[in-house]
Amino acid sequence: MDLVDQIHEWQKRARAINPPENSKIEAASDDGLKGRAFFPEGLGLQRLDRTIEKPWPNILVVGHYFGTSAYRDKIEKKCEGSEDSKTTWSNLKKLLGDARLNMDRCFMTNWFIGFGPKQIGALLKVHDTCGEGCSPSEAECSIRRYEKECRNLIIDQIRVLKPKAILLLGKEVIRRAHNIAPNDSLLVSWSKVSASSLFRGVDAIKNVPSKVPVLGANVHTNFVALVHPSDHRNLAFRGNPPPGRPSKEAWKERKKAGREFEIGLIKNSLK
Repeated sequence: MDLVDQIHEWQKRARAINPPENSKIEAASDDGLKGRAFFPEGLGLQRLDRTIEKPWPNILVVGHYFGTSAYRDKIEKKCEGSEDSKTTWSNLKKLLGDARLNMDRCFMTNWFIGFGPKQIGALLKVHDTCGEGCSPSEAECSIRRYEKECRNLIIDQIRVLKPKAILLLGKEVIRRAHNIAPNDSLLVSWSKVSASSLFRGVDAIKNVPSKVPVLGANVHTNFVALVHPSDHRNLAFRGNPPPGRPSKEAWKERKKAGREFEIGLIKNSLK
């Protein structure tokens, strides 16, 4: 089986994941995009041919979810099925390039499968259940069942690709990463940091937990917490900057310093 065949198998699994009952989440589409795009709508690859020999991509880049179905349709009709001109993909490619990481080494996937009601924002709250009286059993709570099926797909991607590093894009993914690691990992500490001060908190703990075991994957890997490529504002909070509201010019400098800080994180994760 070549890499593209393997990804097609994962896409079949993704399409079989049903959204939680009575939610605004839509199921993944039945047809994949033909251009460069995040999994599951795309192959999650920079190179789209079948000539990629092993070792396969060994960096996993994990986003939150693909976006809305309208966004996906727009890409298919107006962008030749490719996300590479969109903010997330293009900014990510620049960041990886500045960290001297060839995007060909990366597999771009998403934590959650399906489409959300909005292009940005939390798809689910961290402790969401089906509602009052919901059973704690994953078999009986459709939200827990959905989260588990999405999580198991990510774990299988990690098992097969054996990534040297996993780059987590944005707050929602960073705060959920502990769900695929042991209870004593530093990722648990990340999940307890307030969302409003997440990057300060993560940087105060440790921003590149190394050789973390992934449950069910027989893999140890490095995790990197990154600001989402479409969200430049939070770059100003990387690297434990001084408290207080800076001037407009100082804010720009802090964002520039935050970006350099993230480039350093990526480089360190690859050593």
